[in-house]
Amino acid sequence: MIPETDAARLHRQLRREEPELAPDLAAKAGIATGDYILKHRIPPLAQAILRALPSSLSARMLSRAIARHAWTFVGSGALHVVSPWVYEIKNNPLISGESSVQCLCAWHEGVFSRLYQSLVTASAQCTETCCGAQGKGKRCRFELVRGQV
Repeated sequence: MIPETDAARLHRQLRREEPELAPDLAAKAGIATGDYILKHRIPPLAQAILRALPSSLSARMLSRAIARHAWTFVGSGALHVVSPWVYEIKNNPLISGESSVQCLCAWHEGVFSRLYQSLVTASAQCTETCCGAQGKGKRCRFELVRGQV
């Protein structure tokens, strides 16, 4: 938990100085953030309940929890839960002021993938399908799918 300005500066610097490595490093940092959340922020009993439920129910419960604690994922941005498997971020501070044809938010992909893999279904994968850096008015959109185990 660090100030979002520091996090944003780190992400920008990483993309600027190591453009080839940045997506993988950001994704790994997102996975590590997911591990931190699992270890320190979600009580073991809640985790056990989510794992025991069918994935449709656990995804719904997890998406509600993510919405309640949105600042953890989006800082001053705005998180919108489109469905238990789809999230959008408006004004994502990690990409503020940037422009790119490619999606830039591998950190979010890593966090959401890790949480869903641990609590909903081991085969879950998150992909950013649209990025706020791709044009004015765009939102970062993250879609989770059940992959093959």
